Amino acid sequence: MTIQDSGLRLAINQLKNRIQRQPGIVLDIVGTDYSYVMISKNASKWMEDVLELSSQINFTKFSSLDSKKYIVILRDPIDRWCSGITQYLHGEEVHRDLKNRDVLDLLFSQVHFDWHTIPQVKFLEGINTDDCIFFKMESNITNTNRLSNFQNKVIDFLETELGLDLSKSNITPFKLMDNDAGQNAQYFTKHRIHFEIQTNPRYMEQIKAYYAEDIKLYNQ
Repeated sequence: MTIQDSGLRLAINQLKNRIQRQPGIVLDIVGTDYSYVMISKNASKWMEDVLELSSQINFTKFSSLDSKKYIVILRDPIDRWCSGITQYLHGEEVHRDLKNRDVLDLLFSQVHFDWHTIPQVKFLEGINTDDCIFFKMESNITNTNRLSNFQNKVIDFLETELGLDLSKSNITPFKLMDNDAGQNAQYFTKHRIHFEIQTNPRYMEQIKAYYAEDIKLYNQ
């Protein structure tokens, strides 16, 4: 069975009308000189939950803010796309037979399907990166009951630089997709996608080409 491109494009058009973490929207941390730039698939829900523990936050357009600095969490672009395309495939009614080479060719040729796969740099358009404080997610995070290195760095920064009153004992570690009963199908989809990237040079180059600016920013 060959995947129908038109069907996928219909799903894309439907998604465009309900993007949640839109480029240009930030979380203003009231009473501080900082805002947080929400980038989908970059621990944005975890970060939002952390900020809500000890501060007042408002969703706003960065263009309406003056003299702000921006907290930004970056993620390895390839790892982020594997996670993002997996969420898209399982969140929409699309054909996802990953044993079908036509399906895989379409996924890797189109790359961008919804807001989970928008390049990270799109969320920073209009923002001077000199005004950004960047934190990088590790690509080898495992699901444990302990905070990862990047989470500890973020929390330490919020406490020391913003003066937020946070207790690490009250903060839930960021969870990646796991091989459990609830996420079993998604877990194997992500690992199949990752396997295809690692074993097919053409797929790797297509992803790298599309996220060239993300890769440049992440490696700086």
